[in-house]
Amino acid sequence: MKMEQVLPTNTSRLHTSLLVAATLLAGCGGKPPGCADSTTIGLANEMIAGDVLDVLTKDLTRNSKEKADPEAMKLATDYTKGLKVTMENIVSNGYNADAKKHQCAGRLKVATPKGNELAVNTGYSTQKTEGGNTSFVLAIDNYQPMIKALYDSFIPYMIAELEKSQGARPQEPIVYQSTQSQTAAKDTGSAALAAPTTKYTKDNAVAQIQIQGNQLVFEVNSTVGRYSCEMSGTASMLDERNGEFKPADKGGCIAKFKFIGAAMEFTTDSCSTYCGMQAGDSMDGTYFR
Repeated sequence: MKMEQVLPTNTSRLHTSLLVAATLLAGCGGKPPGCADSTTIGLANEMIAGDVLDVLTKDLTRNSKEKADPEAMKLATDYTKGLKVTMENIVSNGYNADAKKHQCAGRLKVATPKGNELAVNTGYSTQKTEGGNTSFVLAIDNYQPMIKALYDSFIPYMIAELEKSQGARPQEPIVYQSTQSQTAAKDTGSAALAAPTTKYTKDNAVAQIQIQGNQLVFEVNSTVGRYSCEMSGTASMLDERNGEFKPADKGGCIAKFKFIGAAMEFTTDSCSTYCGMQAGDSMDGTYFR
């Protein structure tokens, strides 16, 4: 059963195309493509898929000197290639001959490879650029909410696909080897992280992880404006992929870790005492190495 998610409205986005417009405008007297023209819809598909892939690549790349995890990157590429953009209920709000600009409105809908559909009512326009008949500009309102929603849709898709392909976590977080450090942490009950550690990040949050046997020593920090969350401790590894942290003095708080490839899912329940006002569940989410 297909589910359609209706998105909030927000910002605009400009995108130019030289190659597509050059073919079209040669026979159209210099006009840009119309509201329902296949070139317009095709360019919308191209720009949405490209921008989602750009965002995913940044998150899947640990830093500028290292390549993204190849399996996760292939999933991101396949996911964005499989996005299908349509525009429904198209309305033309007129053509300005002086500006060479079509004003349009419609319902932008994007179907993901897993059959989910995301939709937003939007205005958009196509306009010929100056300096010849070889380019036009496509502007779409409410663009960024769509990009974010598609990004959010990819994360569970990636986790599910990686779980299918990996019988066990192939690359565990770095295991620390210092017996002295292990003993000290055990004796003090602290979560001080001795090198080496594995660092996972997501927007406005960082997690540092060490695994030794059935223990996981961690620190997780997140920020929302001037508010923050901070949690640290020693969790138990339940199996090769899953860890759990239940602090005895925090009134039922449970934090869960799930490792798949280069990703770590971190979720909390009843753990608000670790966060400042308005920081909420900012620690929760999918982190990448």
